[in-house]
Amino acid sequence: MRVFIAIGLPGEIKKRLFETGGLVPGRMSRVAEPNLHITLQFLGEIDEDALAKAIGAVRSIKESQFTARIKGISCFKSRGIARVVFANVIDKGNIFSIHNGLSNALAAEGIKTKAENRYTPHITIGRMKSVQKPETDDFINAHSVDEFGSFVASSISVYKSYLSSGGSEYVALYEKKLTFPA
Repeated sequence: MRVFIAIGLPGEIKKRLFETGGLVPGRMSRVAEPNLHITLQFLGEIDEDALAKAIGAVRSIKESQFTARIKGISCFKSRGIARVVFANVIDKGNIFSIHNGLSNALAAEGIKTKAENRYTPHITIGRMKSVQKPETDDFINAHSVDEFGSFVASSISVYKSYLSSGGSEYVALYEKKLTFPA
């Protein structure tokens, strides 16, 4: 099964991000509004044994709830061309702490993650499907400081992703509530 660990978003922020995604120039495959989230770790295809270990790794996280701010549109580029359009996630380091804690806990369980060179907290809005137009960069630059809202991140979830006739669907398999700040 295809699995990832993420922080869910409130409906109002999902709605704003989805609407903004509809304005991006060029052909882009948008992430469905209900599926918008902050990925902490992407595990890819794993079996039931690895899933149990991944859930154990999530259970081991001892972080408190925190406020995350969603600000600005940006993109990951490949060879100078925008490939993934996303919204930035800003906080005071809590997401990095959770990400690093998960990386260590998963590694201790022998689970390989789809490592990135450097973790960038973000919410994928869509993936470009055609050659980038200059208007795409202009759009991203014009919306680089847009405010999409803040929310209290109160839990981490393990999700299963599967393809259906209507696109990708995510099912939460486990949710870990974060503690209240001291």
